[in-house]
This record gives sequence, structure tokens and C-alpha cells, in this order.
Amino acid sequence: MIGFVFAMALAEPSQIAAFGIGQRTCATALAADKHISGYTWVMGYFTGINAATDAQVGHTTDGYRIVAEVEALCRDEPALQLIDAAERVYIRMRDEGR
Repeated sequence: MIGFVFAMALAEPSQIAAFGIGQRTCATALAADKHISGYTWVMGYFTGINAATDAQVGHTTDGYRIVAEVEALCRDEPALQLIDAAERVYIRMRDEGR
């Protein structure tokens, strides 16, 4: 049941309660050097969703590469909330078996 609830939450990002830097837009989450100032937040997001859904998304890479994918999406779509960018990357990696 918990997996279903989190799967539904992943389908509708605007329904997820975000805290901390996850509430910010990508434009404000990216530091002056164009890197996310919330590395730990993104890692916590991936870890939390993986734990809640008994998944291993990101197991083929490391945290720096995951954050690099989120950063790239944020640079392309700076108006996104960081949580939405992290979610898109999570879903893409899950769907690709990464």
C-alpha cells in the first residue's frame, strides 16, 4: 500500500509536500556557480523515495552524477521547483533501470 501511495505522489508532483530547499525554484536552488546548493536534499529525496518504495533507483551511479542530472534539468527549466526536477530525474532513472 505504501508503494502505491508514493507511486501516486510521484505521478502528481504538485501534491507532494516539499520542505527546505526543495520548495525553491531551480533558479534559486542553483548557486552562483550553477551547481545545486542542495546536494544533501537531493540525496535525501532519492533515499526517501527508494526506502518508501523498496527501490534502488540510482544504484548504477553515484550521488554526484544524480545531482548533475538534476542540475542539467534545472538549467534547462529554471522555473521548476527543485522537488519537481528531482522527481523527473528519479522517474527517468527508474524507467531506464538505473
